[in-house]
Amino acid sequence: MTVVLDSSAILALAFGELGAASVETRRQGAMVSTVTLSECLSKLLDHGLKQAEATAALRALGLVSVAFTGGQVWRAGALRSRYRRSGLSFADCACLALAAETGLTALTGDRLWATLDHGVPVELFR
Repeated sequence: MTVVLDSSAILALAFGELGAASVETRRQGAMVSTVTLSECLSKLLDHGLKQAEATAALRALGLVSVAFTGGQVWRAGALRSRYRRSGLSFADCACLALAAETGLTALTGDRLWATLDHGVPVELFR
């Protein structure tokens, strides 16, 4: 495994946004929380894709999907409570919890993550 992708990284790939090429170079073997996948699915549906199309697009990325574990539940909940006023979503916290649990770096486009003291290594893709 290489990195844990957050929603912004996956959506950059899906929509061809700024930084997508950088994410593409890290995609092979990347992990993603099931919470993050759920958030990405909802965003794709919000943009007008049908559920079958959105699901197929996410599966085609070939990411290693990791179920939300008991340890991640407690860590993500604590992170959300601590940083909600800073703007971290619950899915952001789930991504950080997975990265912490696996010892991998979280790949994000959200510069805020790099400014917070959450104990997880963060790499910005844009």
